[in-house]
Amino acid sequence: MTPTSLRWTVVNLGGQKATLLKTVLGAATCVLGFMGFAEIYRPATPEAYIECLFRTVQLLFAQFPPDVRAAAGDQIPWTLNVARFAMPALFLWFGATALVRKIRRPIGAASVGMKRGHLILTGAADHTAALMRRRKGAPAEDGVILAGDEAEAATLSAGRGAVLVGDSADPETWHRAGVLRARAALILESDDRAGMAAALAVAEAARDRSTELEPIDVVCALADPDLRALVDQVYRGQDVLPGVALHIASPAEARVRDLLAREPLHRSVDVERGEPVRAAILGFGATGEALALQLARAAIVADQPPQVVVVDRQAARQGRAFRERHGRPAPLETIAFQEGDLDPGDEGEIDRLLAGPLGEANIVFVCLSDDPTSVLMAVALRRGWARLGRLAPPIRLRRHGPHDLTRQLSALPIPDVDLTRISSFGGDEARNLEALTGARLDRRARAIHDGYLGRLPAGGATQPSQRPWPRLGQAYRQANRDQADYIPLRLASLGWTTRPGAGASPPLTEAAMERAARTEHRRWAASAELIGWRHAAVRDNARKRHPDLVPYDTLSEAAKAKDRAVVGDMVALLAQEGVAVSAFDSLRLDSADAEAIAARLASATEGPPRIISGLDTDDQVRALETARRLRPDVIWRIELDEPVPSRLEALSPDVRPAAMALIEGADQVVAASD
Repeated sequence: MTPTSLRWTVVNLGGQKATLLKTVLGAATCVLGFMGFAEIYRPATPEAYIECLFRTVQLLFAQFPPDVRAAAGDQIPWTLNVARFAMPALFLWFGATALVRKIRRPIGAASVGMKRGHLILTGAADHTAALMRRRKGAPAEDGVILAGDEAEAATLSAGRGAVLVGDSADPETWHRAGVLRARAALILESDDRAGMAAALAVAEAARDRSTELEPIDVVCALADPDLRALVDQVYRGQDVLPGVALHIASPAEARVRDLLAREPLHRSVDVERGEPVRAAILGFGATGEALALQLARAAIVADQPPQVVVVDRQAARQGRAFRERHGRPAPLETIAFQEGDLDPGDEGEIDRLLAGPLGEANIVFVCLSDDPTSVLMAVALRRGWARLGRLAPPIRLRRHGPHDLTRQLSALPIPDVDLTRISSFGGDEARNLEALTGARLDRRARAIHDGYLGRLPAGGATQPSQRPWPRLGQAYRQANRDQADYIPLRLASLGWTTRPGAGASPPLTEAAMERAARTEHRRWAASAELIGWRHAAVRDNARKRHPDLVPYDTLSEAAKAKDRAVVGDMVALLAQEGVAVSAFDSLRLDSADAEAIAARLASATEGPPRIISGLDTDDQVRALETARRLRPDVIWRIELDEPVPSRLEALSPDVRPAAMALIEGADQVVAASD
C-alpha cells in the first residue's frame, strides 16, 4: 500500500455530514413521491413521466393535486402519503437552516458585547473551530473567535460561538470581543511573532479590567523554545501585566506529557527488573525535541539514564542546534543523533535502522511529517522485526490530523507481521484549553509545590522558587512537574500499584529505599540541569548553582535524607488524591488451574491482583480470560520470548483472537527474562 493510496482511504466528511444527510433525505422523499404518482397514473410515454415528475415537485410547496384521490380510487399508495407530508417539512427545514447560517455570524458578532465569562480564541482556524464545536457528551464552549478576514469568518461561522472579524494585534479588536469580562483568551497563531503581538494586545486591552474580577488567563502557544524561555523570564512572577495572567504554552510539550501519562513507559519496559529505557525517535521536529527532553527528565530506571537515539535526515545539524539551545547539560549526553532517510518503502534502509540505532530499542516514537507516512513506517518496521524473528517493541505515532489510522491496523490482513501495540498520540492537544495549559497534569505538580510552601517557616518565602503557583516561574514549575510525572515509573520500579481508597503503604526495606533514593537523586539532578542549574561548592539561587549536583555516593547524609523523603512523601501525596498504594499480588500462569486462579483472586483483597502469563498454551489464554471475568480490575502482564505472530501460530485458531485481544489490552507486554 503506497502513501497516496492510504491517503485516499481516509474520508473526512467534516462539516459536510449534515449536507449529505439532507441530500439523502430529500432524494429519498422525491423518489417515494414519484413512485406513488407512477403507481396511480402508470405512465407509458415520456410526457406522462414528466407529468408525474411535475406533480412530485408540487409536493415541495404542499400542493397536493385534487384529482389524485379520484384517480387512485381513495387508495393512495403509502409512498405518496409519506412524500406528501415529508417533502414540504424537509423544504421548510432546509430553508430555515440556510437562513440561520446567513444570519448566525452577524447576530453573534452583534451580541459579543453582552457576553461574560466567555473564551476568546484567535489563530489557526481548524483548532479554534474545534474548540467551539459541540462534542459528544460535552457542552459547547461559550466563546468568541477572532477571524482575520471575511473569508476566514465564513469558514468559522459553520462552527459554534460568535465570530468577530478583526486584527488580533489591535487592542480595540479585543475590546470588541469583550476582553474586560472574558474568563480566558487562547492564542494559537501559527507564527510566533503574531502570537506575541496578540498577547501584548490583550495585555493592553485588559488594563481597564475590573479589580473585582480575576485576571484573564491568556494562553499563548509558542513553538520556539528560546522565545518561550525569554517571555517567561520577562513576565513570569512580575506584576507588569495588570489584569492578565500570561501562560506560555507549547503544544508539543502538552502532547508529549499527555502521551506518557496515558501510555506510561513501564507498560513495555520491565522497570521492575531494572531494564533501562532505550527509546528511538524517528523525525525530530518540535514533538521529537519535547520527547527527548521529557525522557531525559522522567525515564530514569535503577539509577540508569535513558538511552535515546534520534534518526532524521538532518540529524547532525539538528543535534548541534538542540544541544546549543539547551546549554549542553549532562542529561543530554545519552541522546544520540544519527542520519537516516526514513523511507518506509526502502527495505534496505529499514534493515539498516534495525541493525543499528533501532536494534536495542524497547519503545519507538515515529514523529514524521504526515500521518499516512508514519503508519507505513510503523508497518515497515514491524516487517523488519518479523524478518529478524524478534519481538517488536511498541510504536507510538505522532498524529497530525483528526483521524486515528492506527485503529484499522490490527484488522489488516498482513500475515506474519505483528500489528499489535501500535498507537497514535497528539492531534487534540491544541484543541483543548486544559491540555494546552497543563491544568489537568499540573494538579499533582501543584500539590507538590503547595506542600513545599507549607513546610516553609512563617515569613520565609523570599526566593523565586517560593512563590505561589500562579506567580511561579516556568523553570520552577517544570521542576515540580518532573517530580510529579515520575511517580508512575517509580511505583512500577518498586513493584507497587495504586487503587482508589485509603490504606497503609507497603513495607519498604532499607536496601529498596536506598535504591529508590539513589534513582530519585539522579532524576532530580537531571531535572535541575535541564532547567539551567550547575554544580558549585556554594548554593547560589540567582546564578542557579547547587552543591548537590554530584553523584549520590558523595552526598552528605542530610542531602541523601532529602531524596529518601521524596520517596516517602510519594505515598502521602497520593493519599491526598484519594489513592492508596499496594504491592502487586502476582500469580504466574505456568499452568492453567482454574480452581487455583479462582482461589487466588478471591484472596487478593489489598489491591488488584496481577497475573503473569506467556500465553504458551490454549488453556493459559482461556484461564486469563476467566481471570478477567472474575475480577475486572485484574492486572495482566504478558511475557513473550518470540514475535507475536509466532506465538499466535502456536495456539489453536479458535483462541488466537482472544490472545490477540489480551496482548492489545495488557497492562504490560515485556520480553521474557532469561
